[in-house]
Parts: sequence; C-alpha cells; structure tokens
Amino acid sequence: MSVDLSKEPDYDALIEKLIDLSLAGKLSWQETADENVFLAAVRGVQTFVISRGERKEKYIIAVGSHHMFRLTVQDQEGIRLFEHEADTPDFRNLFDLARRVGSRLDDKLDSTLQLLNGL
Repeated sequence: MSVDLSKEPDYDALIEKLIDLSLAGKLSWQETADENVFLAAVRGVQTFVISRGERKEKYIIAVGSHHMFRLTVQDQEGIRLFEHEADTPDFRNLFDLARRVGSRLDDKLDSTLQLLNGL
C-alpha cells in the first residue's frame, strides 16, 4: 500500500463514523474520573478516548476558541495506536455526544421531568 506522506492523515472519516455509531446507540461511551474524558471500548479490541482540554492563552486569541479536542485510539493492552487533536465542528459534536451518552444525560432529564410532573 502506497502512502502519500506529504499529506496529513485524513481523520474525518473516522470522526464521522464515530458520530454515526454514537447517534445509532452502538457506542457505549463511559464517564471517567475526569469530566472532560470519555471512553468507548469496542469488542475488547480497541478503546476510543475523547477528551477536551484548554488552549493556551496566545492560541485562544488567534482562533477564538478555548477548547481543543483529542481522540486517542488504544489497543486491548492500552497501548496507543494513534492520536489526533483538533477543534472542528465534528470533533466538538463527537465530544458532546460522548458526554451526553457517558453521563446518561437523557435519563437524568427524563427522571427530572417525571419528578416535576408529579408536583
């Protein structure tokens, strides 16, 4: 297989696939001790870890965003296979989906509404 090393790897297809699987309920994102990190294990073969971090002050001024997102893919032993960092709308969307699923936001909203409906 020939690889054009003059071009950056294209992570967009992976991010889009993870979004699609998250929306379909096929990825079970889990919370971690860090509120800015979520993970999803797939068949015990690979684990996807998405995290949100703060940008450095100089970079915030240049791009106008306070956050940077990182996707790390690990094998079953926890060895990093690859990592990608960016701040794109799709990356932000994936993080928001992982947080929504991992924190069970929809269940919490439903139970809160049920409580309020009982008043």
